[in-house]
Amino acid sequence: MYFYFVIKRILDVILAIIMIVLLSPLILIIACAIKINSKGPVIFKQGRLGKNGKEFVIYKFRTMIESAENMGTGLFNYKDDPRVT
Repeated sequence: MYFYFVIKRILDVILAIIMIVLLSPLILIIACAIKINSKGPVIFKQGRLGKNGKEFVIYKFRTMIESAENMGTGLFNYKDDPRVT
């Protein structure tokens, strides 16, 4: 059983590296589009709770203006929300 988890981890890392390399042109285009469309950072960073209550940080492309949770309807968006980039 231990052997299975070692092999799975190795395959996960190798496939993740391959996908990052293959998708890097698309990632670059998306990052440029976000930067051109609005000011602020391209990447949104947020703490989340994971397995067994352990906190981890998630990174993703920003889709709303900075501090959007403090404006309008807060955490919820609606059709034609001006906070969406």
